[in-house]
Amino acid sequence: MRSLINFLSIFLYCHSLSAQNSKFELNKKKEDIIKEISQSNLLLKENEENKNYSYNLLITLNSKIKSRRELITKIETELNLIKTEISENYFILSNLKSNNEKLISKYELLIKFTHKNKLKFNNLLNIMSSKSFHEISKKLYFYKKLSDIRKNQIEKIENEKIKILELINTLNYQKKIKKELLELKNKENISLENEKRNQKLTLEILSKKEKEIKNLISEKEKIKNQIISEIEKIIQKEINYSSTSKFKLTPESELLSKSFIKNKGKLPWPVEYGLLVSKFGKHKHPILSGVIVENNGVEIATNKNSVCRSIFDGIVSGIISLPNNTKVVMVRHGNYISVYSNLSKVFVKKKEKLKTKSIIGSIYKSDREETSILDFQIWQENKKLNPESWLIKN
Repeated sequence: MRSLINFLSIFLYCHSLSAQNSKFELNKKKEDIIKEISQSNLLLKENEENKNYSYNLLITLNSKIKSRRELITKIETELNLIKTEISENYFILSNLKSNNEKLISKYELLIKFTHKNKLKFNNLLNIMSSKSFHEISKKLYFYKKLSDIRKNQIEKIENEKIKILELINTLNYQKKIKKELLELKNKENISLENEKRNQKLTLEILSKKEKEIKNLISEKEKIKNQIISEIEKIIQKEINYSSTSKFKLTPESELLSKSFIKNKGKLPWPVEYGLLVSKFGKHKHPILSGVIVENNGVEIATNKNSVCRSIFDGIVSGIISLPNNTKVVMVRHGNYISVYSNLSKVFVKKKEKLKTKSIIGSIYKSDREETSILDFQIWQENKKLNPESWLIKN
C-alpha cells in the first residue's frame, strides 16, 4: 500500500508540474485577452456616449466579442484543470487516510503486545535474570528493536497526519479558486450577452445603410488599389537599381535586414494603444453577406488624434499623397518595408533615418467615426507579409 501511495505521489507531482505550466500559459493568455478587452472598452466608450453606430464601432465590437469568447474558453480550460486536480487530490487523501488508519492499528497492536507481556515495566528485571552475557545482548537488542519500531511507527503516523493536513489545505485553496473561476465565467457570459445585443443592434442599424456602405467599400477598394500601385512603383524603382530581381543592399542594409528578421514576433506595435480589428488576407465583410474583402495588411483601431510610429530602425523610402487627402509612409528596413496608411499628417521626410518608435504621423479620423484606423502592412521586397506574425503580442 505504501509503495502505491509513493508511486501515486510521484506520478501526481509530475502531473502537477505539467498542470502548473499549463496554468501559467493560460493565465498569460488570459492577461493578454483582458488587455485586448480593456482596449476595446476605451475605443467603444466614446461611440456609446455619442450613440454613433458606425462601421468602426461594429468591427471593434466584433473584435471584443471574439476576445470575450476566447477568455471564456480559457476560463473553462482552467476550470477543467482545477477540477482534475481536486479529483486527484481527493483520491490521494483517501489513500493517505486509509494508510494512516492502518499505521494506527499496527501501533495499537504493538502497545497491546507490550502491555500483555509486561515488557514496559519488567525490562530491567528480565535482563538481570539472564544466565549469560550472550542472552543479555540478545534481550537488549530485542528491547531496542521494539523501542525503535514504536518510535518509527509514531513518526510515520505524524508524517501522514502532516501530509493529510497539507492536502486538506491545498484542496480548500483549489475549491476557492474553482468558485472564483465559476463566478468569473458567469460574469463574462453576462458581458458577452450584452455585447452580442449591442452587436445585433449596430448590425441592424448599419444594414439599413447598405448603399452607403457599398459606396464606402468601393471607395476603400479604390484607395487600396492606388496604395498598392504606388507601393509597387517605389519597390520596382528600388529593384531597378539592382542587377537582380531583388533590392540592392549595402553592408549596412544587410545588417538591418538580419536584425529585422531576428526581431520577428518582437517588433513594437505601430501605435501606443491599439486593437487589431481586421486581419491579413481574405475574410467576410462584417455587414454585407456574400461580400469578401481582402486586406494586404492589418487594420488597427486606436484612439482619435493618435500618432503612428516606426516599428524598427529604417529609412523613409516613400511618402504617398492620395486623392482623399490621406497619406501613406513607407519605411525601409533593409529588404523589408513597413507601410503606414490612412494618415492625416506626416512628420517625416523622404530618406530620413528613423529609430524604433520614431513618430511618423497622425492617424486620420473621419467625421463619421469616433476612432482612428491605421492600415499597417509589411512587405519583403514585392511580397506582402502578415504583420500579425511580426508584431509582439500587445
